[in-house]
Amino acid sequence: MNVHLVDIIIPELNREVVHKIKALEINGRARALQDLVNLAEKHPQDYRKLLITLELVASNYRVLNKTKVRPGIGKGLEGIFEMKGGQARLFFFYDEGTTDIIVCTN
Repeated sequence: MNVHLVDIIIPELNREVVHKIKALEINGRARALQDLVNLAEKHPQDYRKLLITLELVASNYRVLNKTKVRPGIGKGLEGIFEMKGGQARLFFFYDEGTTDIIVCTN
């Protein structure tokens, strides 16, 4: 299995924060990236709301606003967070060795 981190580059986001957001790419496929494209096409209002949350997360050390970001609850979910934008959700964790935000699933 080949696992890499790839930048999530979204032109609408502030250029200073865009490269802090990464997606997991497994065997050449970054599912979260494709799902963001699909969300933009099929649900543009939720996509715009999610972009606001993405920028909020990338611009701050930790987001405490639970209407936008919620910590995982339950065994095995420590350190996993959920970004919310309308009906859209992205799950992520903070890379403790850097300032990167790693989107791990949708």
